Amino acid sequence: MPTPKRIVIYTDGSAHKQIGGWSAVIIQDTGISIMLSGGEVGTTSNVMELTAIYEAMLWLKSNGSPRAQICSDSQYALNCMWQWAACWERRGWTKKGGPIKNLDLIQRMFALSKQLDVRWKWVKGHAGDPCNELADRLAEKARMEITQTK
Repeated sequence: MPTPKRIVIYTDGSAHKQIGGWSAVIIQDTGISIMLSGGEVGTTSNVMELTAIYEAMLWLKSNGSPRAQICSDSQYALNCMWQWAACWERRGWTKKGGPIKNLDLIQRMFALSKQLDVRWKWVKGHAGDPCNELADRLAEKARMEITQTK
């Protein structure tokens, strides 16, 4: 199978009453689309947004595809990756005003991002983008599957 030249990934996460779901929709120029999803109990929407991106990056690395554009509707998750993490790392993973929330996950994501060539793109959520809407539905489905087992 040829290695795709262009990969675009849409990610999303959601949580309600500390039950969360995440998803990643991976679109390759070879025409193959892959959908990843999962969830957990005792979490937040921000953790699920970060987890979706992290899982997408793990997929990229494990499939030998270091280049991709990752699209997310979470400004928090994108700011962590394209703005804040580098500053926090330079400061010894500290920030003014208190501890960094979700530090362990952000550190793992930032380390992994250094091994990849990722372009980050913010997309407006619930605005009709078909791939963003699909990622949203998959994250919600993953969350609901956990809810039904509780």
